[in-house]
Amino acid sequence: MRIKKKFAVGFITYRPENSFFNRLDLLTNDGLGVYVFDNTPDLEWKNAPTPCIKYITAGKNVGLGIGLSILCSTSFYDGYRYLLFF
Repeated sequence: MRIKKKFAVGFITYRPENSFFNRLDLLTNDGLGVYVFDNTPDLEWKNAPTPCIKYITAGKNVGLGIGLSILCSTSFYDGYRYLLFF
């Protein structure tokens, strides 16, 4: 696998507001890779996140460690060398 991109940003969330994804759109406009792992159980989205955001969920709260591991491995697989997470 060839690493061609420098870094992406990742977020672990629990019951995020829809406005959270609106703010993330600003990052995708700047060309950054954006990854979100959502720990929300029984997810009921009215508005799905934009396709530019890599959205991952287990459908239940699996904790911070598993979420970070999944974000790191997914972004690395997609070609990013570093992941800055919040």
